[in-house]
Amino acid sequence: MDKNNKKALWTPPWGYSEGFFISVGLFTVSLALEFIVPFNYFPKPNFPLNFLYLIILFFVTILFFC
Repeated sequence: MDKNNKKALWTPPWGYSEGFFISVGLFTVSLALEFIVPFNYFPKPNFPLNFLYLIILFFVTILFFC
């Protein structure tokens, strides 16, 4: 491949390098939030609420992509 044909970073369509940077960034942010934010601010939902959240997320995702 010629060096002049190389695609610049962050130009669509994204490749493996952009996907790797996004996944590492999300993992780093989630790990930092896990250590910085105290656990009592965001309690984990129990059975009725987590199922309701899953259903709402499912329908919002379907409505967003349709």
